[in-house]
Amino acid sequence: MFNTPFNDIRLKNKQEVLALRFAGAPKNQLAIDTQFLIENPLYTNKVGQQKLIVLTDNTGANRVYDPEEVLLIHYDQDTTLTDNKGNRWLLTEGALTAADGKQLKRLPYHRAFWFGWYATYPNTRLIK
Repeated sequence: MFNTPFNDIRLKNKQEVLALRFAGAPKNQLAIDTQFLIENPLYTNKVGQQKLIVLTDNTGANRVYDPEEVLLIHYDQDTTLTDNKGNRWLLTEGALTAADGKQLKRLPYHRAFWFGWYATYPNTRLIK
């Protein structure tokens, strides 16, 4: 691997992270270690005022959605989620959809190597 002046000991340089930033919070970035997400397949957080839920399926693929006011508590790591009221949600590429038709929209994110994201956003918050 080539040398880089952007060294950070919290993760190995080529460890992949799920990286998030939103126009509404330009000074707030979040990087989440993909290994952490495999161990926590239903993970909630926020960037600025934007709430988010990261879902990691049994292949390690991630999707990020806006949970709005829905509290999702169980994910089968395939296509089905359950909220705290017992409602079932179906995971699709574009949205999470409840039986009553309510949808939670998908949010944009990046997969990046830690060294590249850290070099661009050195003040990023890291979850590992």
